[in-house]
Amino acid sequence: MKAENWISRYGKKTRQVVKAFLAVWAVQILTGMTVRNVMLPVVFLLCLLGFRHVDQVYPEKRAFIQITAGAFTLMVLLALHQDLTAVYTNRLFQGITLLITAAGFYLLMEYMVRYLGGVLTSERLRNAVFKGADASSGWLSLWVYTLICLICWLPYFLYEYPGIMSPDSMNQFRQVIGLDPLSNHHPVVHTLLIGLCYRIGKMFTANTDLALSFYTVFQMLFMALCDAVLIRTLEKCCHIRRRISLLLLLFYAVLPYQGVFAVTIWKDVPFAGIMMLFGCILLRMLCREENAGSRKIWVSLFLTGIAMSLFRSNGWYAYLLMTPFLVYAFRRQLRRILLCCGLTILTVSLIKEPVMGSAGIAQADFIESCSIPLQQITRVIVDSRPLTEEQEALVHRVIDTTYIKQLYAPSFADNMKELVRAGHEDELTAHKGEYLQLWLQLGLKYPGIYLQSWVDMTKGFWYPDIYQDPGDIDGIIANQAGLSATPLIRGQAVVKSKEILLKLGDYVPLYGMLWSIGGYFWGMLLVFLQILGQGRNRRRILVLLPELCLLVTLLIAAPVADFRYAYPLVMTMPLWGIMVVNMQESKAHTAC
Repeated sequence: MKAENWISRYGKKTRQVVKAFLAVWAVQILTGMTVRNVMLPVVFLLCLLGFRHVDQVYPEKRAFIQITAGAFTLMVLLALHQDLTAVYTNRLFQGITLLITAAGFYLLMEYMVRYLGGVLTSERLRNAVFKGADASSGWLSLWVYTLICLICWLPYFLYEYPGIMSPDSMNQFRQVIGLDPLSNHHPVVHTLLIGLCYRIGKMFTANTDLALSFYTVFQMLFMALCDAVLIRTLEKCCHIRRRISLLLLLFYAVLPYQGVFAVTIWKDVPFAGIMMLFGCILLRMLCREENAGSRKIWVSLFLTGIAMSLFRSNGWYAYLLMTPFLVYAFRRQLRRILLCCGLTILTVSLIKEPVMGSAGIAQADFIESCSIPLQQITRVIVDSRPLTEEQEALVHRVIDTTYIKQLYAPSFADNMKELVRAGHEDELTAHKGEYLQLWLQLGLKYPGIYLQSWVDMTKGFWYPDIYQDPGDIDGIIANQAGLSATPLIRGQAVVKSKEILLKLGDYVPLYGMLWSIGGYFWGMLLVFLQILGQGRNRRRILVLLPELCLLVTLLIAAPVADFRYAYPLVMTMPLWGIMVVNMQESKAHTAC
């Protein structure tokens, strides 16, 4: 009996030592440290102590923990396998390196998820984040939160006056002033909104820059109001404490790229605000049964659904993808949810086809939604893989392959799209079935190339350690529309202050994760699997649903992994982030 106890006791300790060793080895490989680095013994000791602590305090292992750890490990291997194996030419050493990395990183993630799962569902954390249901539901008023955001963003407006404009922004402004015909390539609803604000400005001034600034001010006010609505929603529905409200206010008002985006004339910015409002409505409907029966909230869901579908092309597809889940979640109000979703889809369909068609507004071309399949097919050509005569003929009917290898960029589809537009895009749109068959044939023949092409195109959305510069945009692009950047505050101190604020995201550990879409993706995936793993109150996943569906559309068709495309994921982080904590039950038999 004593021998069995001794084996059990020391066998467990031996396993912990082996696990810590594998974890350290994985850290060494992933970080590029040498095997003699002085930090490795420290990391080994920390891993060993951490593993022992988790085994003692959080011994439970549930399926979602293994799934989460496995998902994160798979993403690391997909993103880094080429870099990890580049130093070896021998396939055996490459395989061993990947195996050690996978095993060690899996162990690290398993223990981390076990620890976080215990902490996030603890009574102590819940008491630190939430007040009692009978406590005061707010700290500051909606308009005070809005005003604080506007005051914090004012320096960005004064420095970037009348607003930041990229080529996309200028294309829309040219449509506003009639230099280019209206097009839904960039959502025409957003273009018309810019035009409305610009024309209102023109009623008061002949100055083009000042007139355009009316839109910038409107966008700042709208985004500040969306931020305030989200904070107040969490205060009312979830009874978050004052300190949490303050942290959220700092996140929206003080984080530098929030101020930059607030004054950047992009469709992505108001679209993110619309997604925030949509999420807030869903949370209010889940948290209080009386809300789900309110006519006002169903009208709000209808209107925000229309706005979500019109302000970005993939917002429309995300809404269609989300509809069956909405119907299932609100099946107790089946007539209302069917009416709401049905009217939304009908209204948007009528606007996109008959209304825009009769107004002569062109839709985005077909190749715009084919970015990733196009990249995969051209990647096969770039890698000089053989095609059949029939396949080569299909490719040459659409695109001149002479410049493909020179122009191909693994993480950027616009070069290939422009080649198609310069060729015979009409052939592609007229024979979609044939080109779908070509894509499938090459995918079955070269699955590794297709997978690597997809990884190169999308890993900025799902892997944290990808350089992104969300606030690194300035001024107004050179144009013939009469617009120019005319800062109202200037000087070396102003320029350097902005530069330092934006560089901190590349310099400060952990804080830098707030500048990475991949970091937010990992957080949302952890929340999603944690809620599923808890086995109760799974309806809370509904609050994550809009962002999950949006991400699906990005992973299928995004032309580049740009921060702004996934900006709604950032702005709704407090909504889905708060869902992971065990909240107090409401009368609607579900936790908010």
